[in-house]
Amino acid sequence: MGENSPAAVRAEIERELDRTLRPPAAAAAKRVLTRYVGYRQAMAALETDAKLAGPDAAALKRRLAALHGLRAQYFSQREIAAIFGREDAANADALARMAIREDRTLTAQQKPERLAALDAGLPADLRAAREAPLKIVHVQEEAERLRASGAGDDDIFRLRADAFGVDAAGRLAAVDREEGEWKRRIGTYLAARRGLQDDAAVTALRSRMFSADE
Repeated sequence: MGENSPAAVRAEIERELDRTLRPPAAAAAKRVLTRYVGYRQAMAALETDAKLAGPDAAALKRRLAALHGLRAQYFSQREIAAIFGREDAANADALARMAIREDRTLTAQQKPERLAALDAGLPADLRAAREAPLKIVHVQEEAERLRASGAGDDDIFRLRADAFGVDAAGRLAAVDREEGEWKRRIGTYLAARRGLQDDAAVTALRSRMFSADE
C-alpha cells in the first residue's frame, strides 16, 4: 500500500519474475506470490486482535503462535523455511531474551549469563546482524580514546580501516573533516557574537557566516 496500487505493485513484481526466471520457475513464483498476498492481507486481522496485544513474552509468544498457524494455511513447510526462516530465528531469539529478562527466578548474575549463552548459540548471520551496531559504537569509542591520548588522523584511519575497510574509513574521515570545520565555524561565530548587543547585528553576523539553510 502506498503511492502505487497493490495491482500495479504486483504487476511490477511479476514482470521482474518473468525477467529473471525461466518460464516454469516464474510461473511457480507467481503462484507463491498469490498466496503471499493473501497471507499478508490475513495478517492485518492478527495485528488488530486485542488478545494478541501486550508488551511481555507471553503476548509475543501468542502472536508468534498465531502467525505460525496462519502461515501453515498458505504455505508448505519448505516454503515457510525459505521465506520466513531468518525472521523466525530472529523472533525466537527475541522471545527467549524477553523470557530471560522477565524470569524472576533468575538472579542478577544469572540473567547476563543466560543472555550470553544465547549470543554464543546464534547462527553466524544473526550474530553479525546483532553485533554490527555494537561494533560501530565500540570503534567510535576507541577512536575517541585514541584522540584523547594524542593519536593523529592516520591512527584513527588505520583503526577504522581494520574494522570496516579502507573505503568506509575514508568516508568516516571525510565526515570528521566536515564536523571539524562546522565546529570551527560555530566557535568563530560564538566568539564574534559575544561583543554584539543589537539583535540586528547578530542577524547580520549569522547571514554573513552561514547559509539560509544552515
